[in-house]
Amino acid sequence: MPGLESQDIKREICAFIANGGTLIAWCRERGGSPKTGTVRRWLRDDEVFAKAFEQAERDRSKHLAEETILIADDSGTDMGDQQKAKLRIETRWKLIKAENPAMGETVKQEVTSPDGSMKPTVSFDLSKFSAEDLRKIVGNED
Repeated sequence: MPGLESQDIKREICAFIANGGTLIAWCRERGGSPKTGTVRRWLRDDEVFAKAFEQAERDRSKHLAEETILIADDSGTDMGDQQKAKLRIETRWKLIKAENPAMGETVKQEVTSPDGSMKPTVSFDLSKFSAEDLRKIVGNED
């Protein structure tokens, strides 16, 4: 890309990702240059870029989570529109879960007494918690 230094390109990529975009879409919008493979190599070779990209992915998850609310609110009453909205929401949640493995999973913890006679089981459905709640639980608030 003429006129753009690689650091500028990396910042642009991270901003695009953080605002809900994908790497494939970013590369396509620029005519395939640089290619996704090139960017993935940069991610392997440049620790600073890799960390910024990881943060952009976390930001994208927040963006997409908020976007699902807008999609649901704007789905209308037409059954076809509602089905499209459902698909869009489910697709976004799949990406959010992929980027945040603890989201939507159930954690099961078993506790036993020293002699093994008592085995209470506690289960938590993490899909019921917001990302903010989960950060509070694990003590990782932004």
